[in-house]
Amino acid sequence: MRFLTNITKPRFREILSENLENYEQAFLSVGLIEQSAFDALRPSMASHLKTEGQLIVLAGQHTGLTHAKTLLELKRLMDPYPESRLYLSKDASGTARSHPNLFLFRSLQKCCIMSGPGGLSGSDPGGNLQAALMVKCNESDPVWLDAIAFFEQSIAPGRAHEGSLLLIRQYETYHERSKRAWLNVEPPYQGTESHWGYEQGGKLREHFDGFNNKQRHKAHQQKLQDYARAKDLIDRMAGDKDLTKPRFESLLDGLLGNDQPGLWHMPGLKAQRSSICRRYKAFAKLADYVRRQQSSPAATVYRGAMERAAEIEGVSQALLTALMITCNPTGFAWLGSIPVQVLRHEAGVHLKGEPTSFNPEDYGEYCLLIKEITTRLGLRDMLEAGSFFEYIHQKTAG
Repeated sequence: MRFLTNITKPRFREILSENLENYEQAFLSVGLIEQSAFDALRPSMASHLKTEGQLIVLAGQHTGLTHAKTLLELKRLMDPYPESRLYLSKDASGTARSHPNLFLFRSLQKCCIMSGPGGLSGSDPGGNLQAALMVKCNESDPVWLDAIAFFEQSIAPGRAHEGSLLLIRQYETYHERSKRAWLNVEPPYQGTESHWGYEQGGKLREHFDGFNNKQRHKAHQQKLQDYARAKDLIDRMAGDKDLTKPRFESLLDGLLGNDQPGLWHMPGLKAQRSSICRRYKAFAKLADYVRRQQSSPAATVYRGAMERAAEIEGVSQALLTALMITCNPTGFAWLGSIPVQVLRHEAGVHLKGEPTSFNPEDYGEYCLLIKEITTRLGLRDMLEAGSFFEYIHQKTAG
């Protein structure tokens, strides 16, 4: 057994870093995660994952002390490795707080248990004086069996949420409100998890149960047909080297609608018709860029599309992403006021204000979130995700 501190060498976090690089499996349970501590351990975590190590992390979130930005970065680090998982403890609104600060390591039959503060919180060295204990043991020793059983109980469904992107964005809302309470800008915020994640009882799951009916399937088939026809109009618009304004207006009216409803189902797009028609050649070049880049990352395409749309007065993010989702409904999501409002008010997700404030990186992460919701709820693609958000909006309006 060894006694470790944050002021004498080898320091607790130095040993923690060594263990991440030397053991095949790491199980970390912490009361909170702070950015500076995560930055210090990130290289060792990355090395552990790249050498096919398994990493399981349970983060506490009572009173919103865990940094939401850090959770997002940790999730991005772990996502490429399906055997590694991130959890968030279920204690925002309960009285029993998850704060064990337990670090377990296993490789072959050799194990190591570390217990003490400062692993993923605070600075090392500096700040508060901190001490911890470390013991090495075998996989069959009672102390290891008790420790790993305790960890597994801590990440069971009744005690922890799986760290999905949706969950972290929901937690970020709680984190931001908690920060205002710490500054005495607002009364203490009592978090609620009733709408978190994808579990039964969560708000998105509850809405999906109402959305999931025979009419849903019929409506999506019609939408797929409409957007296939819309894609054909975009191809004709972008591929016509002798495109004239009357021909362009006819194709655009097929998308936006004129005397007849348009193939695009998003509200509010028709108001941009006149400004687009004035720069019809520039819009055709924009459409050609999107269709040629449809397999590229969402943030990359959005950035390039915004640069080209800057030449065309009045092209909104809603119309721009309508063009993108038509070309690739599994890779791009529609960015409009309806899905943003639904995610913020019904799902409790922390997002920027209006779609106009989204930069390319924001849009890329937004697409990842919509794709995760699509997959976890069983929606067919991001077109149907748009229909789902419209259903929630109509259901909750007024």
